[in-house]
Amino acid sequence: MTEDNSLDRLFQLTIEQVENPEIQAELERILAGDDDIEIPEAALEENEDSDDMNIGQIIKDLNFAGKIKLAMKGNKTARSLLLKESNKQIQLFVLSNPRLTEGEIVELSKNSNVDESLLRRVSKESAWMKNYAVKYNLVGNPKTPIDVSLKWVKFLKDKDMRLLAKSKNIPQVVSIQCKKIIEKRN
Repeated sequence: MTEDNSLDRLFQLTIEQVENPEIQAELERILAGDDDIEIPEAALEENEDSDDMNIGQIIKDLNFAGKIKLAMKGNKTARSLLLKESNKQIQLFVLSNPRLTEGEIVELSKNSNVDESLLRRVSKESAWMKNYAVKYNLVGNPKTPIDVSLKWVKFLKDKDMRLLAKSKNIPQVVSIQCKKIIEKRN
């Protein structure tokens, strides 16, 4: 399957999940190719020297459809800036970017300024959840929904669970569960 076909399929799945009819119509226009959205190469090419201010201005000038396209194809700088967007749909599209690295997911999972829907989405991706750091960060992140934290807490090492059991930053339910699991294991 080519990259264009996989992106088309991803757009189609996303359209089915979006409940807002206006956003759904705009996504369908993007998929149909009716919107001729131009994204500057500076925001697409992976480049160590990419200028955050320049890419920030590019993002500011884009409409919703352009931000979605950039989220799906953008470079690391564009992805990190789009994760700070106020629109949660755009943030979720960043998670669908095929160039997203495991390191970016590790950083996202420990960021307590992200929306819980992103953390929930990360927890559903089995490839990302194979990484121990992602599991630990999700359980230790105060923004992670409690059901997600409780699902992954049992996979943590005793040493890490002891730290979380004493933590005041996570929900009390999660720290109590850590204590119970430690007691069971000993």
